[in-house]
Amino acid sequence: MKPAAVILGIAFAGALGQAHSDGWNQFRGANGSGVAKDGRPPVELDDARLAWKIALPPGLSSPVLSRNRVFLTGLAKGRLVTLAVDKADGKIAWQNQTPKVELEKVHKASHPASPSMLVDDDRVFAYFGSYGLLCYNLDGRELWKKPIPTPKSLYGMSTSPIVHGEHLILVLDNDTNLPGSRLSQSKIVAYDKTNGDVAWEIHRPFHRSGWSTPMIWEHSEGTELVVLGNDRISGYDMKTGTQKWFIPGFSRETISTPIAGKNILYASSSKLGGGADIQVDPLPFWEAVNRFDQNGDGKIERKEMTGHFTFPIRPELPPGHPGFGIPLPKDKRRRQERLDGMFRGIDRNRDKFWTKEEFIANMRGGRGK
Repeated sequence: MKPAAVILGIAFAGALGQAHSDGWNQFRGANGSGVAKDGRPPVELDDARLAWKIALPPGLSSPVLSRNRVFLTGLAKGRLVTLAVDKADGKIAWQNQTPKVELEKVHKASHPASPSMLVDDDRVFAYFGSYGLLCYNLDGRELWKKPIPTPKSLYGMSTSPIVHGEHLILVLDNDTNLPGSRLSQSKIVAYDKTNGDVAWEIHRPFHRSGWSTPMIWEHSEGTELVVLGNDRISGYDMKTGTQKWFIPGFSRETISTPIAGKNILYASSSKLGGGADIQVDPLPFWEAVNRFDQNGDGKIERKEMTGHFTFPIRPELPPGHPGFGIPLPKDKRRRQERLDGMFRGIDRNRDKFWTKEEFIANMRGGRGK
């Protein structure tokens, strides 16, 4: 893990001053849209335009803004922290430690400080998968905290809290099953933003871990909470949390935040799944796998699946890069079992090797079902 991250003050000091809690108070700005209506960011970033820069504890949260400060999370000396930076000069206004907890296990490309903070009026909220929710005033004084059991997640928690009216809303999708059941403990919870009490919660037993942040969809027929999860996107009543509708067809890995405009909702999911209008070119994936062809015969045997071998997801990246392929267990026995299953899944004729044709046929089969 890198010892420090660096945040750069927007090159025009005025550009950072334009945005405040009304426009960029949560992950991806207003309602997660990624749009700052009156923003005028610089076209180019260079030292001549730099307002300030500062070294910060490492983390993957996105900055959120109040009128005078930038808020982030990080990990410092083994402790999760929330911090505020003054917009004017880049100085740290305050930095608070969370209660000491065991850090959740996360993927190499993720981080225990991934969810972004939320600014609402005179308060700022932070969620950590390892701990739960914390609420501060803008000067860093703790107002309340609420421990939440860490959901079991494939890559680690990254969903960020949002606010609607008096409720702080958090999606807690979970790979852990309900006691004595094959259904999951996934749920959405609305908390009273003044004290952290639960206002309502709705279970999502058919969902597993996900990484999307929810959004509020205001349309001609009302206002709904929209949550993207594995396999489906769902709409919920804002007052009670009751599910009103859902649409299936999404893949296992749902990370992006839905957006909306002119009564139309847009959502996407990553990884192979569904029926794309444009079919993925399988050749780069085969070429990525074929790097492990040790004897040069143009085939992949099980014994050649060594080192950083895994099924590629982003073949343009080098093997060993966290985003290159499907994550595999560190435990040697479990890793070998996973590779055995991966090999059998493509070696349909059981001749003990993959050919290019066999690999490509596997990628093209079963899509859109």
